[in-house]
Amino acid sequence: MRSAMNLVVVLMLAVACGQSSAGQTETPTSSTPQSVGTATLSETGCSFELADHLPLHLISFTLVNKAKYSGRFLFSNIHDGSTFQDLLDYWNGPTGRLQRPGFVTEIGNVDVPSNSSGEMVVPVALAGTYAFSCGYADESGKVTGFFHELKAG
Repeated sequence: MRSAMNLVVVLMLAVACGQSSAGQTETPTSSTPQSVGTATLSETGCSFELADHLPLHLISFTLVNKAKYSGRFLFSNIHDGSTFQDLLDYWNGPTGRLQRPGFVTEIGNVDVPSNSSGEMVVPVALAGTYAFSCGYADESGKVTGFFHELKAG
């Protein structure tokens, strides 16, 4: 049952926040990631203790999952011409958890088991708007997600 829920988290949050796309960004030249904060997931929310403005650099997020479910943490670029609000509206719309929005590109994702922590290291190569999200699927398969807007450049 837990394996099925993990698959639901993987599929639903990946659908909601986009998929990786090779070649869209250039990797920053430095190979030492700059820590930009911590995201802590619980059943009732995600505490985002993150810098709101990101450097064009290789960055790292500390990920903490205090939820009783496996969590998925995602970092995505929102394409020019779209906004963070567009992403929220899409997520809350009728197809938000069923189809991938065409206006985001997933840059990184990490699954963190219940009551564990992890790290996500991702490049930020483009100025613009980004979304950091974390979420989980409960026993019934219902997906819950939380989002935070970030800017770079």
